[in-house]
Amino acid sequence: MRFLNPSLEIHAFSYVADDPGISEERWIDLMGHAIKATVHKVRPSPEDIVADLEQLIALQGEPFMSTSMYAQFRVFQQARKVGVKVMLDGQGADEMLGGYPTSSCQNSFSPAPGDLAKRRGILPKPHLPSELHGNYWHEGLAV
Repeated sequence: MRFLNPSLEIHAFSYVADDPGISEERWIDLMGHAIKATVHKVRPSPEDIVADLEQLIALQGEPFMSTSMYAQFRVFQQARKVGVKVMLDGQGADEMLGGYPTSSCQNSFSPAPGDLAKRRGILPKPHLPSELHGNYWHEGLAV
């Protein structure tokens, strides 16, 4: 989008974990800077999830396996607060394309993580800022 319209106002939204071992904040900041986006981060507390749990369950309408649904819920709340009504979301792509062994959806389609995506040739080579090349998280994408 930035290449099509250099002056376009772009907003990016992400959940940031408190645990440095799983936080993706560094990558969020790098990508936000690279695409010149206004980055919105959500950092819900344990008290927030307790307060929001009944609403989350009612809105989700079906069982969910992890608190990642809560992170997505809070990201969408933040987007709504700033007036963003349409978003491109990556929820579920890791499970379907990158593969987590615990994902029943991924296990239903593929015997090995990412195998379905590789067989169907749907892992294009992404265009990433140079500072992201060589980092472990995208090695499976053959950058």
